[in-house]
Amino acid sequence: LKFEAFIEDCKLKSIEVILVVPPIYIEGQKFVLNHNSLIENLKLIAKKHQLSIFDYTKDSICMSKEMFYNAGHLNKNGAEIFTKKIVLAIQKEKN
Repeated sequence: LKFEAFIEDCKLKSIEVILVVPPIYIEGQKFVLNHNSLIENLKLIAKKHQLSIFDYTKDSICMSKEMFYNAGHLNKNGAEIFTKKIVLAIQKEKN
């Protein structure tokens, strides 16, 4: 896979890779035919390459239509809340 080759290239260059699956509006997730399979594959890749992965597809943000511009894109308020969440999660993991 090209994605895994990219990960290996980053590791060779001492670039830390963290996988983040952003929030997707819950109703929009239904339209991605292989949504669960994609998430599981990313988790397997993270495990194989010993990477951190943060999956926000089940986060409370996903339940609030008010947080989204459309099913796949957060609006300004949603993006600000998500940014705070991911920063805190990464900081927590590093400590």
